[in-house]
Parts: sequence; C-alpha cells; structure tokens
Amino acid sequence: MCCAASAAPDVFSKVVIVDSPMFNPLKRAVFALGCNLPDSIIDKVHPLVKGALAKKHEWGSMEEAEEYYRGRRLYQKFPEETIKAFLEHGLVEGADGKVGLRFPHLSEACMYKTTPFETPILGSKNGYMGQYDARSQDGVFLTSRKMDFLDGRDVEFLKETFGREGGGGFEFEEFEEGHFWPLIDPRGFAEVVARHV
Repeated sequence: MCCAASAAPDVFSKVVIVDSPMFNPLKRAVFALGCNLPDSIIDKVHPLVKGALAKKHEWGSMEEAEEYYRGRRLYQKFPEETIKAFLEHGLVEGADGKVGLRFPHLSEACMYKTTPFETPILGSKNGYMGQYDARSQDGVFLTSRKMDFLDGRDVEFLKETFGREGGGGFEFEEFEEGHFWPLIDPRGFAEVVARHV
C-alpha cells in the first residue's frame, strides 16, 4: 500500500498500515545482506525461511489436518469462523486423498528470500519499491503492543520517519493482539479500520 501511495499519492486519501514489515535501516541492511547469501546458507540461518521450510505441509486426510491446526497454540485464539474459513480455503485435497497447503511452504520460503529490503547503502536486490517515500501521505500506522513482529527500534524509526512529530502525515496507534490480530478478531480489526477511514 505504501509503495502504491508513494507512486500515485493523488489516488489515495488515507492509508491504513497494519504491523507491516517496514523495519529500521539496520535490520533492513541485515536482511538485504542475507538475501545475497547462497540458498544453502539462507535456509539454515534466516528464521522465517527456516520456519517455513520446517512447517508441516501434508496430512493424510482433512480430519488429520484439522486436528493438527486446532491443536496448535496460535490457532486456538482464532474464532471458529476463521478456523473454518482457513480449513476450507487454505488447504487442498489431492487426487491421492492427501491434504496439503494451498499456498506451498516452499513458496512461502521463497517469498521471505526475495522480499525487497530497501537500504540507503546496499539498495534493493529486487528493485526500488518506494514504500519509505510515503511519509507525507495522510494515514495511520497500527502496531502491536506485543511487538512480536516489529520491535521497539522499528516502531521508533517509523514514528520518526512517518509520524506527525517527525514531519510525516501518519498517526500511530497500538493494538493489544499480536501480528495475527486481523484473523484473531476480524470484527474488532474492521471497526478500528472503519474508524480511521
């Protein structure tokens, strides 16, 4: 959204950003360096790539997959309708009767390896995106109080870059849940977004 808003600011009247992967320059430099390592090394040291590759991605039946997800701590916070929607739309049954993720875990790992991390020094392996140029845009940046995705240094940098105190157009607001808040509390999430737009 920030990339689009910086490229065509006249199209957007307000931007709502929710716990987006927009990190402080040091963290971006580390990620950018990591993206230039051979896959054999990235697969072992990048925590998100490691997690995606280690993720269970195949089950003998839909019932087995449902039991697996309902037993995981993260998903126990999701409301029943969210769980049902994930099981219906996030999994697919093959001709052999086995059930797998509709979005393959290898694709998820590849996404983490190729995410562009713009840095002032290193540039971006995947080309200039412009997401950090949207500071003059009017908007709100919602961040998790748990800081399980963005940490304190990221939020401080974003406030200095995008916040009204730093000359930007964004206000900042915290929410209680973690990064998966829109899935854990869809109605509460929608109400907050609606309040801002």
